[in-house]
Amino acid sequence: MQRKEKSVAKAAESLVVLRKKLLKAGKFSEFDMLFLKGCERFMGHIENYANIPDDVLNNRRYICHNILKEENIYNDGGKIIITNFSEAGHGHYLFDLAYALKRRLKVKPGTGILPDVLFDTYLENFSHEKTLNQEIFRHILLYPDKFIKISLDYYSKKRSFAPKTYLFRMEECFLANEAIMEYIGKT
Repeated sequence: MQRKEKSVAKAAESLVVLRKKLLKAGKFSEFDMLFLKGCERFMGHIENYANIPDDVLNNRRYICHNILKEENIYNDGGKIIITNFSEAGHGHYLFDLAYALKRRLKVKPGTGILPDVLFDTYLENFSHEKTLNQEIFRHILLYPDKFIKISLDYYSKKRSFAPKTYLFRMEECFLANEAIMEYIGKT
């Protein structure tokens, strides 16, 4: 989930335009209702994410793994070992942590132990940034990238019906947001 300021602003603008069109039309499908609910719930998160200073996230002193998945992370007696750096590049390490946590919450809701260990491991060399990064990390975690992608994909095809997969994926966005909110409440 690499950050690009223009794409964040463009996505937010697209969602606002879609929302206005739907409200003006007045007829709502099941997907439309989920979309409107999502706009109401997620627009604040999009704005918070967009307000993170670019110099913080695009600092070239960081390396981002970009595919930090369970199969690339090993816990060797409390020491974290990360493999497969084929997609690594410049980017903030908080994107890796957010990606890993979102995957973990999706697979095993209610468990955040591995991301906590990862967070501590990543911050060993950046302990002076911990307070700032916790707030930024929350904004990155709450950024509804999947909701935006599903919405823009659905409405770009101008469908007259909502395939069940789209409805299911939208519901997953709400469940993921609830899991993340619960995780944030515990930290």
